Amino acid sequence: MIKVIEFIPKMSDGGAETLVKDYCLLLDKNKFDVEILSIYMEKGSANKRIIDKNGVKQYSVFSSHSILERVLQKLFGKFYIPFKLKKYIKETKPDVIHAHLETLTYLNAIRKSLQGIKLLFTCHSVPNKALAGKKHKEGESARSLIKHNGLQLIALHNEMKEQLDLLFDINNTLILHNGIDLSRFLNVSDSKESIREKINIPKDNFVIGHIGRFIPCKNHRFIIEIFNEIVKRREESSLLLIGSGPTKDEIVNLVNDCGLTNKTVFLENRNDVPELLKAMDAFVFPSTYEGFPVTLIEAQSVGLKCVISSVINDEVRLSDNIIKMNLDDNAQAWADAIMFESSERNDNFYNSLASYDMNNIILTLQDIYIS
Repeated sequence: MIKVIEFIPKMSDGGAETLVKDYCLLLDKNKFDVEILSIYMEKGSANKRIIDKNGVKQYSVFSSHSILERVLQKLFGKFYIPFKLKKYIKETKPDVIHAHLETLTYLNAIRKSLQGIKLLFTCHSVPNKALAGKKHKEGESARSLIKHNGLQLIALHNEMKEQLDLLFDINNTLILHNGIDLSRFLNVSDSKESIREKINIPKDNFVIGHIGRFIPCKNHRFIIEIFNEIVKRREESSLLLIGSGPTKDEIVNLVNDCGLTNKTVFLENRNDVPELLKAMDAFVFPSTYEGFPVTLIEAQSVGLKCVISSVINDEVRLSDNIIKMNLDDNAQAWADAIMFESSERNDNFYNSLASYDMNNIILTLQDIYIS
């Protein structure tokens, strides 16, 4: 039995966290004993509810948001977190630690305690954003762990592999696609009308949607501009925004200021994403940068037209339902693309989609853990 630790800052409802959840559920239980290690406990997320329901073990350095733990974090976090991590690793004796997001600095602080453990890190964003510039400590930690602990980097697509190899002067970065459980998205039995009724959207409205954390790079302010233009063209329209995050209150206020309150639905901590996607007519995704957004695979799998920013890697295009737009294009141009462009799946759509089936990807991941 191979002991695997999936290490992530917290189990919220982002793409990386959903991937970790799927890893924990789908890895062969006869071969792998999997636990989640996090710095912070996220108690309200859909991903947390699912892993709890399925009996996945999770250990968090800070298990609550109590005053005592906040004080410990602020005053002694630099020493307290490494101490707790070393103690946990000593007790669990993992064979593999698979790190995600901003966790490398923590691992580097205890790297002498990690000898003999296979270390992996999946880069979920643009390498120059995640591991350089303002995130230089993460990048330097990656460099140290590569040198001293044989850290193996994992990219989400070919271009990211090239960027990681160049950034760290290596040539062995692996590629492992983000994946989805295809069966959930291809077999939604509820009708579009019944799903809309459950979330208080008129059944005949034109619905555009977005799934993503409320953070600046997701460009929610521009989504509101685009939707405002769509309403001018078709009054009976609705906007469905799914996610949580630090800028959500700001976007709620903007929606109110634009007079779009009654036309906008905010949802978070959902485990019915396939159904929510089926409720939409179009998917908008104007991110200023991305690693490889699994939500675009999900949206294409249910046949949605996706209007996305041109900065997103071309490997995300699995069908002719993807329309790329420049971020310099104004909201009117984006609204035109959403409302008037016609497209349909290409002949190779299902073959392309199969390469992102999590049931196939998990077999590759198991080989990486074993090798």
